[in-house]
Amino acid sequence: MLNDSGGRIGAVYGIYDEDAGVDIRGRFIIDPDFVIRAGEVLTPEVGRSPEELVRQVKAFQHAVKTAR
Repeated sequence: MLNDSGGRIGAVYGIYDEDAGVDIRGRFIIDPDFVIRAGEVLTPEVGRSPEELVRQVKAFQHAVKTAR
């Protein structure tokens, strides 16, 4: 998790709402080589699923292990 005061990181990822002065909540899975493997941006009224995040992280870990 990250607190992005000023929206500098959000702007890089395309989730900074300049009019409101806040980041739209986003989730990005970034591998050890700093490659974005997955991303999800949802409006505030839609919930997020921690279980789905864990499932995706495990799937990417397995895929990377298998590819090597």
